[in-house]
Amino acid sequence: MAHAAPVGFDRKFRTAAEQVSDLTGYVCWSSLRGQPCDCGGLRRHFPEGTCGSHLNAVLKGRRRGCGFGDRCNKVHLQREAVMSAIEPFLEKKRCTVPPNVILERIKKHADKSPYLQRFISSPFLDDFLNDNDLRLLLASSKNRAKEICEAYAASDRVLEILRGIPEDRKPITIFDVCSGKGFLAALLSFILPSCNIVMLDADGAMKVPHVDSRPNLSFRQIDIFSTECARLVQKETGEGGACILVGVHLCGNLSPRLIDIGSSVDCCEGFVLCPCCLKGKLGSDCNNAGKALGHGGNYKVLIDTMKAEAERRGGGGTKVKVGFDTDMMSPKNGFISCNSTTCLPCSSKVVL
Repeated sequence: MAHAAPVGFDRKFRTAAEQVSDLTGYVCWSSLRGQPCDCGGLRRHFPEGTCGSHLNAVLKGRRRGCGFGDRCNKVHLQREAVMSAIEPFLEKKRCTVPPNVILERIKKHADKSPYLQRFISSPFLDDFLNDNDLRLLLASSKNRAKEICEAYAASDRVLEILRGIPEDRKPITIFDVCSGKGFLAALLSFILPSCNIVMLDADGAMKVPHVDSRPNLSFRQIDIFSTECARLVQKETGEGGACILVGVHLCGNLSPRLIDIGSSVDCCEGFVLCPCCLKGKLGSDCNNAGKALGHGGNYKVLIDTMKAEAERRGGGGTKVKVGFDTDMMSPKNGFISCNSTTCLPCSSKVVL
């Protein structure tokens, strides 16, 4: 039997391969071994009798493949055939982890936080898990349980601010500041379908295909330190509308900058901030002050510092609340919530 040597990828294939973490994840290895398949067609099935060692080598771009060489009695596919089978997956990254597998992974941690139980019992769970791009958010994250908890903790505080916004302040836009891939934004798009959810991040090369899965979700590339950021927030909010800024685990000067934007944009009705750390002299001062408080003292001082900054920038009419959320599955669980709207009668509050 003639065997094709698993020569390395050509330039086109290498370029495509760089866009995914591991091409071997697109193959149903169970079916190749003759075992029951539970991938639901999400992975590529190769013909029975295909040499798995050779296929693995081709997918990883290795020159040395099957150790049996010409003595192997299985089929060694030509590189072109493997490329032809895999390339459709590279055009749009497919999630190869079935919904039921992701759900079981989340359920393993369900007793650690009520937020996980809320996600599991949410009315939109099936829509979330059955959408390829949304499911990728959970499949590609090793800390999916932690991210779910952080997103729910932040969204609850967003809801508190929303309840104080007058009915006539519409549309309402929620900005996920320094969003990263944007699991928080995706969750908010389900919880608040009548609100516009906008992801803000400086990384314009980041792949966020799940944005197209939700009609009220969008992404804008922006450096929040730029002078354009405040104008972008005002523009996206629209005339007569209101907005809320939310940032979770912001590092360094990103936390003070969120406070700065939230305090200077007229359309902003409040913000929710969960800082991670501070850098430079201010960060050093917080660390030194926190040492006297013992374990966790640094973070408490950080929260108090950001609270004081929010009160200083917000003026007398601004309400600033601080709370620590132990259900977040993270030691950095402090929230500063700023609501610039005075308390209104229930009849005049926005209906969620």
